[in-house]
Amino acid sequence: MGGVISIELERERAHLRLEDQARVAYIERDFAAALQASELAIRFRPSCAPSHVLRGDILCALGREALALRSYHRARRLAPAKAEPLWSIAAVHGIAGRWAEALGYLDRAQRQLKRGDGLLYEWIAEDQAVALMQLGRLDEAERAVRWGLKRRPRGERLRELKRRLAAGRLRPAPLPSRKRGQ
Repeated sequence: MGGVISIELERERAHLRLEDQARVAYIERDFAAALQASELAIRFRPSCAPSHVLRGDILCALGREALALRSYHRARRLAPAKAEPLWSIAAVHGIAGRWAEALGYLDRAQRQLKRGDGLLYEWIAEDQAVALMQLGRLDEAERAVRWGLKRRPRGERLRELKRRLAAGRLRPAPLPSRKRGQ
């Protein structure tokens, strides 16, 4: 019986090591190495939702949005109570200019937020405001910014969006990516 436990422990260690390698390679923008390590990590622990989100982030950075969406949807199915996979799906739709679809996922992600989700509060509010601005729904965009600032008062990009809305700029300038490591 002790052998089974040690095999599982070794699988978990290998998974964590490979996921760390993938994250470091992603941060260093070595996306090919990141993808290889993330896919190996998933082989060791296919039920790990954060690994699928990381794989999706890497695929998105490689411009492979369809595969990224599949990975994010897999993470969503594995962790249905988590906001991050929904936010990631919304980001892909936003990149593609599908603002209504992005907004639907962002609204769902906002409802899933839990204490401890930290920056996700800010990022979801920011992306909601951008999507709403793109759809011409400026009053709702202002409410999204206020909601985000209430939870993350030092959110610099939210404050920038607030300034843009106050200045009457209808189309936001592209905001820099804030996915992990970019």
